[in-house]
Amino acid sequence: MFDSVENFLTIEDRNRSRWNVADQELDRLVTTMIEELAVSAVDPQLALFISKNIIKTIKKVSVEAENSLAEGKDAVQVIASPTPEQIENVRIVNTIWRLYWKIDSAINELSEGRYDFTAGSETLLSLANHSKEWLPNVKATLDDMMELVNTAVTPLLSEIAKSIESIIFSMHSEGEQEAKDDACFWSDELKSFVARIVKDHFTTLVCKQTVMNRLKGLSKRAVESTTNNIFLVRHTQYVDSSTLRRRLTKGLGDLESALAPLVASPGGLMSIDNCSEMIKSTKPLLMSSPEVIAKQIDGKDLTKWNMLMLAIWQRTENDLWQYSPCGPKGFIAATTHSLHNSHHVIVQNYHQWLSEVTRSKDELLTMHRYGIENYEKNTENSEFDHVYEILVKGIEILAN
Repeated sequence: MFDSVENFLTIEDRNRSRWNVADQELDRLVTTMIEELAVSAVDPQLALFISKNIIKTIKKVSVEAENSLAEGKDAVQVIASPTPEQIENVRIVNTIWRLYWKIDSAINELSEGRYDFTAGSETLLSLANHSKEWLPNVKATLDDMMELVNTAVTPLLSEIAKSIESIIFSMHSEGEQEAKDDACFWSDELKSFVARIVKDHFTTLVCKQTVMNRLKGLSKRAVESTTNNIFLVRHTQYVDSSTLRRRLTKGLGDLESALAPLVASPGGLMSIDNCSEMIKSTKPLLMSSPEVIAKQIDGKDLTKWNMLMLAIWQRTENDLWQYSPCGPKGFIAATTHSLHNSHHVIVQNYHQWLSEVTRSKDELLTMHRYGIENYEKNTENSEFDHVYEILVKGIEILAN
């Protein structure tokens, strides 16, 4: 067994990587393990001894793989094409994955008396009868080896999640540049990024389907992040309110196709928990009038109430909007001492404040009341913003 491991770990003619291991080499290693177990079937203690050698062999592969896995920036970067370190990590993951399932399948067949080899049915029966004595430790060692797949893949997935979050957050710059045909910059970038990442980093993985199952979680978080930010985006002198909201609506509509490569299950993005509901409940609000939005306010659901109020704040003129929860003179800027920071920083502080603890009804009321009260005290206009009364009514509905 040890010789077989040494053979496939020391060969240097596989395009200069010892982890370009062919199936035939792994098959030879597994066959050696099974044949030695077959010989030991006459004596349960001998079978236990051989199983310990199998465990040592698996651990040797695990140690070599763990020592070979690349770490650091070059192993998790997602800006450019895969680095040599990332390509080598894929080779290691593929070898570990294939070896795990080959051993697991052979051991299961052997322990159940189904393996096909020349030693005969009595040997199979003997090994099967004593499998409880040697099989659990072998299985546990295999599971430990499989953890290396998580060790290799998880940091990369984390970096992908951060990049997706960053791209979605860039929607707060959407109003800073004009676009032809109401193109949405952040959703276009997201679509390009996701397609490239899946193609470059996951196509050659033999465990792609398992990784894709984990990527579905990234898709859901992307939808949550989008719907949590979209009513906080502010129009500017370059892009008026209605144009900005059309672009945001288009971006939200493009979200399903942008995230499609991450979702391999039937039904796509809309089949994942609450994604369809989040998108369908958010999209109409972007193009609805404040009066129409206000009709949905009932105060029964705090999260929904806060979202509807933010959608209404988004329609206000600058004189009132500056006192909105994420405005430069609003509650979050005052509470987090970020009055002189950029809108991006205030929005980040808003998300942090909202997620620190489960905010109560009174806390959410305070956040919105703060803006209304300070607007009333400080506005120099002879008439209040036409949306002012709608916001006041929304506050009253929740307060009562």
